[in-house]
Amino acid sequence: MAIYDHKYGELPYFRVFRAWGGKEYQEYVRIKRNRDAAYRKAVEIDEKLAQRQRAYFTRQAYTIEYHLRKDGRIRGLRRVTVNRKGRAPTDVLELRINIPWEEKIHRTTLSIDIHGLENCFLMAVNKICEWYGLDKNSDVRKAMLNSMPLYLQTSPPEKPARAPRKKVKEAVSAIAEPEESLEPEAAKSSTESKQTDQDSSVDKAAKDSDVQDKPEGGTLKRAQDELSQFKDGLFRAIKKFRES
Repeated sequence: MAIYDHKYGELPYFRVFRAWGGKEYQEYVRIKRNRDAAYRKAVEIDEKLAQRQRAYFTRQAYTIEYHLRKDGRIRGLRRVTVNRKGRAPTDVLELRINIPWEEKIHRTTLSIDIHGLENCFLMAVNKICEWYGLDKNSDVRKAMLNSMPLYLQTSPPEKPARAPRKKVKEAVSAIAEPEESLEPEAAKSSTESKQTDQDSSVDKAAKDSDVQDKPEGGTLKRAQDELSQFKDGLFRAIKKFRES
């Protein structure tokens, strides 16, 4: 049933809606004084739309394209391996059929180990025809039976087990860490030699600086004489200023 309460402004309605074939179909029933009468009218409209919808899906159900996928497999039928605790793995044909005009989904599994693949596949196709109401001599059934070679293959191989996280971390760490020198003693000797050269260069630069900072003896005496003369002149100028 596809009937919904709907309001257009302050006016109440019943909205009847269904969709099929990529199109939407809807009608509105105005609710006036008698709500039950309006609902009965909406139900009548819904039943008519439901008939049209089912007719469309029924026509689709009688076509080969509706039941076979692009890869040739039957829609809703697959072969899987069932793994149960304490039991050996077993291959089954799993059916999951959604009939468009029915509310429930049809499900069942057929054991290949018990019935054999050919018999199991035939039972699955007959189930599909029964649920859809297809004739056993229809072209759709024949096309489905012709797809049996695709189900001779076993289930897709399982994905390879993932490596433990600890081993992955160790591998990443090994890549990230720098490689150790093959000649540690030679590297150590080279480092010490470089350090000695640097120390020698620093000592030499310090000595040169000391030599440059020490002025020659004559220059120092000349500077001291000039400073003494400046002081004497300054004192004489102060004394003369006070006397005046």
